[in-house]
Amino acid sequence: MRLPSAAAVVLFATLCTRAPALAQQDAVRPAVAQHATSGFVLEVGDHSLTELIERAAKFLGRNILVGPQELAAAGGGAGVSLQQRIDLDVPGCEDLLSSLLYARGFALVPLDEPRGFWEVIAISGSRGREIMNRALPRTPEQILARPALRIAVTTVVTLKHVNATIAVNSLRPFFATGGQQNPGLALGSVGNGQGMLLTGFADQVAAAIRMIREADLPPSAADADTQSRLQLLEQRVQALEAALLQQQKHADKQ
Repeated sequence: MRLPSAAAVVLFATLCTRAPALAQQDAVRPAVAQHATSGFVLEVGDHSLTELIERAAKFLGRNILVGPQELAAAGGGAGVSLQQRIDLDVPGCEDLLSSLLYARGFALVPLDEPRGFWEVIAISGSRGREIMNRALPRTPEQILARPALRIAVTTVVTLKHVNATIAVNSLRPFFATGGQQNPGLALGSVGNGQGMLLTGFADQVAAAIRMIREADLPPSAADADTQSRLQLLEQRVQALEAALLQQQKHADKQ
């Protein structure tokens, strides 16, 4: 019997050694080729609005109601076409859903938030006024933590240096309301000179809060000096008026 050559023995040993490794690599390749999924995933392509709502509701663990009359109020609710795949966590999914709905003329509104019931309302529809009436109470810090969220919220911002009424009048031109089709941001004071009430979509409220905090600064040294001079002048006027009144009383007695 002819014995195998030394080269054949080496080749056979090499194949036996590498075979398990090659098999392991082949087993890993399909997993590497697939995208790693960590949350809410939408692949490239077209997605209807109802599909988007249903998938997001399932991922968020909510019941999101949408009626045909609401879809009809905003032209049927056109879907979205994605050029890039997205993979989001829970806050990212909520931000994206509220933004896409807003872009299509809808708002995501709480129906019974503790029990996880929400609904979609057409901003320009007959129920559009309900959106701001059901704004969720949030602190300024909670709103600033989610600046991309487009859900109606309401909050009170406490001012340290600027009068609330003056701040409201100054900010209104920047955040003017546009009627039912564009609710915008509603601003008001709470009557104590320090509290500002803000109601609107969270992204708009976040922008207003940042602007308010940047403008809520102590008076400059020049302003403080002017205020001090005005107070001193007022005191002198009051003293002069008191002296004149005393002289008038003395003249009347004579």
